[in-house]
Amino acid sequence: LRGCIRWGLIDDALSLFETMGSRWAIEPGAITLEYIIRLLCQGLRLKAAEQLLPLLDRTIKCEEDSAMIDAEMDEPWTLTTVRMSACLSIAQAAALLGKWNKAKRFVREMQRVLQRSNATLDEELPHSSTDHASESSVQQLLRVQSDDTAQQGEQLGAYIAQCRTTGNDLRGHFCRLLLF
Repeated sequence: LRGCIRWGLIDDALSLFETMGSRWAIEPGAITLEYIIRLLCQGLRLKAAEQLLPLLDRTIKCEEDSAMIDAEMDEPWTLTTVRMSACLSIAQAAALLGKWNKAKRFVREMQRVLQRSNATLDEELPHSSTDHASESSVQQLLRVQSDDTAQQGEQLGAYIAQCRTTGNDLRGHFCRLLLF
């Protein structure tokens, strides 16, 4: 699926996704669903991406419960980054389509998930005033990904606010980028 995202092979990815369930009887995991949502958003198939969110939420809940039983402390936080990423992808696609209210709603949802995730992560990780030497490399990676997603969300939120007040849209900006 990563290759499909990189090359924009939406139909191939959807075919593979369907085959997972129908032929191989494999239930998609949260990360697989996030990849499909991201790919649908790349293709601006916003409605199809949104329709997968309830399945993503149920899958995250099941995987979080399973991780708690297995006592894997990193996994539940990792799963919430999947939800943040899915919300950001949908917000970006909505902004590209000029659907400002929807884009703003998903940026807010991403920020809510981020706040809950940061609270969870802060409870689980040891605190150090000088550095994060006591964090595992996985925990450090999660912090970096979280910070990056938060920054992208803030930038998108600011751009949405600007476009809503000035009446501009992203399509014109992207057309200029592609032409020059």
